[in-house]
Amino acid sequence: MNAPVQTETAMSALGLRLRELLEAQPRMRLRSAARELDTNELALTCVHPSWTVRLLEGDVRQWMELLPRLGQVKALTRNDEVVIETHGAFARITLSRDAQTGLCTGHQDMRYFLRHWAWAVHVRDPQASRQCESLQFFSRSGDALHKIFTTDETDMDAWRQVIGAMQTRPRASVPLATPPAAPSPKPPEWVDQDELRRAWSGLKDVHQFHAMLSRLGLDRITALKHIGRQWAWPVALTSLERLLQQCAQRAIPIMAFVGNPGVVQIYTGTVGRLLRAGPWYNVLDPDFNLHVNTPALSEAWIVRRPTTDGIITSLELYNSRQQLVLTLFGARKPGQPERREWREVAEQCETV
Repeated sequence: MNAPVQTETAMSALGLRLRELLEAQPRMRLRSAARELDTNELALTCVHPSWTVRLLEGDVRQWMELLPRLGQVKALTRNDEVVIETHGAFARITLSRDAQTGLCTGHQDMRYFLRHWAWAVHVRDPQASRQCESLQFFSRSGDALHKIFTTDETDMDAWRQVIGAMQTRPRASVPLATPPAAPSPKPPEWVDQDELRRAWSGLKDVHQFHAMLSRLGLDRITALKHIGRQWAWPVALTSLERLLQQCAQRAIPIMAFVGNPGVVQIYTGTVGRLLRAGPWYNVLDPDFNLHVNTPALSEAWIVRRPTTDGIITSLELYNSRQQLVLTLFGARKPGQPERREWREVAEQCETV
């Protein structure tokens, strides 16, 4: 047999295993099923027994130009610990000159890092009550990066135009292996704390932070541990729930950032309905959902950065691999200082 036939045979066998697993555990998510079956989410999406799936091929710039025509959609981004969902319309997406990064602001607020995008899939779910179609995007190794779902208010003619702009790709080309785990950052043998503090105190914008770390050769956790309590300190993992509860009670608007290598998705606004469901702590609002697997969190930090608008305070949450999985800020616009009430509730988090 040639390679495509071998792969198609393996895909069929994987589909049978997935069917058996979902019959035994019908509520299992594909991300969990991929770990159970030692494969990746892209492969399982392609062999899902209830879905009609078309693997797509096309110029990402072309479909991005069409997204604003869709009207109201639900966008979803996740990592292993946190899921963010926002409802709204896409505004114009601005691409960099090399088309490797994309920026969208407005109701759907995204930062796209397209060098990590390799696969696109159109999914039709006949069993879904409302969100029956989606566009799903994956990394080269099959990790889910970003998903866009239709809603009752989506312009389906425009949706079909987006789907029609892409050609079909054979599923035999899909990888079947488990994606490699991202390595934990390796801390440096020595940190020049004086240099770090000079650089940190000289920040003028929060967006300069990543460049500062790169220049100093530091990962985030190492920088937080060495900067001193003037700028950062660890807090209890329960701080997330307490902070969201305070923001809900006092109607303090927040900014929530959730990302993976291919996307950072951002919500700006207030939070209302908060609910604990097993290991997951949830925000369940009409236009914004946030799901956080709190037992999977390893560290929480309050971080302060100087800017031309004053000190900006955030809560940063990390997993066991010291990867940043969720950041909360107080909502503000450029040129405005941080809200006093946000800083109050953030700095009241229990120090550890």
